[in-house]
Amino acid sequence: MNLILATIAAILIGSAVALLHGAQPAGVAAFVFANLVNFLLVNVFLAIFNLLPMPPFDGGHVVEGILPRPLAA
Repeated sequence: MNLILATIAAILIGSAVALLHGAQPAGVAAFVFANLVNFLLVNVFLAIFNLLPMPPFDGGHVVEGILPRPLAA
């Protein structure tokens, strides 16, 4: 889900850059642009953090699926 949200943020950032024709955003546009960048970075960080191979994270489930049955328990 985090990667989907990061992709949506990247599309919105690309759209904003296209609409501004490469000019620096000002005022509310700068605020929205900065928040989109932060939203993108936070979601990419959470996606990577969630893949740590520890049991409460999704990475722990991935490791359990890769390991042989006796070692996964």
